[in-house]
Amino acid sequence: MQLVLYLVPLVSVALCLSHGPKRYDNYKVYRLVPTTELQINALRHLEEYSPQYDFWTEAILLNHNVDIMVPPALQDDFEKYLQAIQLHPVIWIKNVQDAIDRENNSVKLFVGSKKL
Repeated sequence: MQLVLYLVPLVSVALCLSHGPKRYDNYKVYRLVPTTELQINALRHLEEYSPQYDFWTEAILLNHNVDIMVPPALQDDFEKYLQAIQLHPVIWIKNVQDAIDRENNSVKLFVGSKKL
């Protein structure tokens, strides 16, 4: 019995590690600026009931940026939704994974340059 208690956590950790870190290939971050209460409420509804959209900033104030990361499979529907509520997005980050990779490479270069 004790063996099982030790094996279950080890197997769980091994499974998590075998998948590696989550990748964000072709995920986009849209920057929106809601100018009406209707747009704010529509974005709040989306944030509350559609967890597949990752809100980097909350839709709280009029005329303030709202940044939302959207997976590739939902981008067309998301853009249609924005069009329906008359929001005009700017694609702030075209490919999130590329941005992560660039950041990781710059950190490696910085750390590597500090070695003596």
